[in-house]
Amino acid sequence: MPSSAMPEFALPANTQRSATPDMAQSAPPGPLPRPRVGMRRRTLLLATAVGALSVLLALAGQSMPQARAAASVSYADPCPDCRLSQGFKPGVHNGLDLAAPIGTPIYAATSGTVTVAGPRDPAGFGQAVYINDDDGTVAWYGHIDTWLVDVGDHVRAGQQIATVGDRGNATGPHLHFEIHAPDPVDPGRWLRQHGVII
Repeated sequence: MPSSAMPEFALPANTQRSATPDMAQSAPPGPLPRPRVGMRRRTLLLATAVGALSVLLALAGQSMPQARAAASVSYADPCPDCRLSQGFKPGVHNGLDLAAPIGTPIYAATSGTVTVAGPRDPAGFGQAVYINDDDGTVAWYGHIDTWLVDVGDHVRAGQQIATVGDRGNATGPHLHFEIHAPDPVDPGRWLRQHGVII
């Protein structure tokens, strides 16, 4: 190789500097301060717990905001003055019939947005209220006499939404209460899972 050619990795002679004492890095006078062991352990445990929770929620199909929203939802008996007159039978009777006199108050079982309020008869309800619940389920309240909410209203658990009636295909005054998640589920079990016994 000719002497005028420089290897690519070498710098030209005028750009190379020798290390001077002021450029040398000296070690700090003592060890760096370290966080207390307990603090590091708590931080590590918290980070591990948050990571594990995120993985579990991802596997369950929920994001952290959805999980927080679901955790903050409360539940209520849709008709505390009613008595159970017919139970849930999958594919035969997809809800609970809760009997009471006409005009007995009906309450939202959980918070959500009203999607139907008034005449609705695909299931023989006559008049109904449907609520897309904040927990992802859909609640149906059928055979109602009057409704106290409008489509688009956001209701909270325990808020009165309607009164018991005998509209549609009903043999007497009662509330027909269904929960869909997205298919019909036993409303009694669903309520019990959320601390409400009817």
